[in-house]
Amino acid sequence: MSLFLDRPNILLVDDLPGNILVLAGLLDTHYEISVATSGQEALEIASLGGIDLILLDILMPGISGYEVCRILKEREETKEIPVIFVTSKNDPWDETKGLGLGAVDFLTKPVRAQIVQARVKTHLDLKKKSDSLKKLAHELEQRVEQRTQELQTTVNLLSKEVDERIRAEQALTSNQAKLQAIVDTAVDGIITINEQGVIEFVNVAGEKMFGYDAGELVGQNLTLLMTSPDRERHDNYLQHYRINGKSPQSIVGSSREIIGLRKDGTLFSIELGVAEVKLEKGSLFTGMLRDITERKVAEETAIRNARLASLGTLAAGVAHEINNPNNAIGFSAATLTRLWQGFSPHLRAYQKENSSVEICGLGLDEALETTAELVGEVGENSRRISAIVANLKHMTRGDVGNLDRVVDIDESLRSAVALLKNVIQKQTDHFSLNQSGNLRPIKGNFQQLEQVFINLIQNALQSLPSRDKGVSITTKMSQQDNRPMVEVWVQDQGSGISGDRMDLITKPFYTTKEEQGGTGLGLSISKTILDNHNGSLTFQSTPNQGTTALVRLPAMRQVSS
Repeated sequence: MSLFLDRPNILLVDDLPGNILVLAGLLDTHYEISVATSGQEALEIASLGGIDLILLDILMPGISGYEVCRILKEREETKEIPVIFVTSKNDPWDETKGLGLGAVDFLTKPVRAQIVQARVKTHLDLKKKSDSLKKLAHELEQRVEQRTQELQTTVNLLSKEVDERIRAEQALTSNQAKLQAIVDTAVDGIITINEQGVIEFVNVAGEKMFGYDAGELVGQNLTLLMTSPDRERHDNYLQHYRINGKSPQSIVGSSREIIGLRKDGTLFSIELGVAEVKLEKGSLFTGMLRDITERKVAEETAIRNARLASLGTLAAGVAHEINNPNNAIGFSAATLTRLWQGFSPHLRAYQKENSSVEICGLGLDEALETTAELVGEVGENSRRISAIVANLKHMTRGDVGNLDRVVDIDESLRSAVALLKNVIQKQTDHFSLNQSGNLRPIKGNFQQLEQVFINLIQNALQSLPSRDKGVSITTKMSQQDNRPMVEVWVQDQGSGISGDRMDLITKPFYTTKEEQGGTGLGLSISKTILDNHNGSLTFQSTPNQGTTALVRLPAMRQVSS
């Protein structure tokens, strides 16, 4: 707002002074007027602050009104300023475009005084109310935060009161009803145990947290609610107490994270604080338990996002470092191909006169064919490296890459198998590729899909416990919602995946192969690629029997000649 009489400040943007004079004459009685005769000047004035509303022409030299509006709405310091387009363009498409860029209104020239004044007043009033609501929302957030802190303080005081009540009582059984009334209102779960680890008390929050009634827990050992290694640690703490007559200082009076076990078998994260109550005969231990599952998920998400951001930076650097030598390899391969094409006829002629000559243990004819194949493979694999690097750069930027090419899935699978030939021979004696021969092509990216199949086949091979176990790949057509689908089944006879891990295997950085150098990115990248192709990746697995990965991709309905 303007400092002069606290009047709203309106920025008029038009490359024609006459238009500015007309608008200024309509508005300067009630508003402060700022003027810009170009889009660039308008952006500079708006960025200084103090502008409450902008009347913006569309047709201007340099930056158009549309572009000015787009930039204003992108910038943090100007995105809340209302923009009204005032233009001679009266096509509904222009109005739609302007409003789509974030403008609040659209007026066509010649303007009518009453309309301009009414629209300006309306949008200034709306902005004022919006600013008031935002201020009120901020104040409410502060009050909620303050109230939350007060409630947390209350809970802490209540927990302290529970401990004091326990210390004050000489017989826990006779005072259990009083304690129950206090702690049942606690947000956190409260469980007390004796020196043998037997549960003597559970509050309502504790019941809900673990899914048991108090009657099912009282009299049971606390290890019922734990998993390894927390169960063994708990036993060690109690043994330490029985031997030394006191509990470890690292446990009492401090908090730590453990994994809880619910009645239905599900696991969840708990923050546990332990207090010791000295009685005439022995001690009681009170545990304050808070379910921190949501907090852990948020922390893991933040860590995962940070890793992905770091991966993007690393990938860009790696791509640059790979491209330099690969460009040299590609250039050398092309040169070597031309040299070989010129040189091989002379060797053929020499062969006719010296048929018994051998090179590296190969007959000259076989050596010529092998060399030609190797030279071609160098160039082809150099181009493959370039495509992989390009895809890597696309993915780390969040760019899906070129997905408009016609891809033969059978050919992509054969290429993936060829690249993994040595790995397959090393891992198993039973590998099969069963192609239906009637697959329709799909629209997508050959190299990206090839990488998906490489990842799935490698995972299948690495899961095999011995060479007599196998991997089979099968392709076929299916239908989904009356649309033809290409299916690729990758089945292995490996170690399988337990049920609690099935939902995690496509998450970034989750791996069960850390000892073999697994990064936890292969299946995550594969799922992202298939999502970008409007496809899907699902798994079925039985521990110690094997896993089946199913890739489904929408096929083209018609194939142009």
